[in-house]
Amino acid sequence: MLKSSRWLVTFPCRIGELAVPGEGRVAYRMYCLDGLGSIDLAVEIEASSDEEAVAKAREMKPDALQCEIWKGGRLVSSLRRQD
Repeated sequence: MLKSSRWLVTFPCRIGELAVPGEGRVAYRMYCLDGLGSIDLAVEIEASSDEEAVAKAREMKPDALQCEIWKGGRLVSSLRRQD
């Protein structure tokens, strides 16, 4: 479980939609925002569909006001604390 108001998580920075080798899965990114709208946490999520990515994000979502799940340049979902 992720729990802190500030995060420093290092992942390879990737742009666009990336396939995960051999599994038919795609790399999604979850960005959690602080109270000022700045990115507080960025996490890569591997999933085979938008629905799976959102479900995984809900499972790992830290205590952030808002988290966004992106697939390349497309916003897949925005989760608020009460979601």
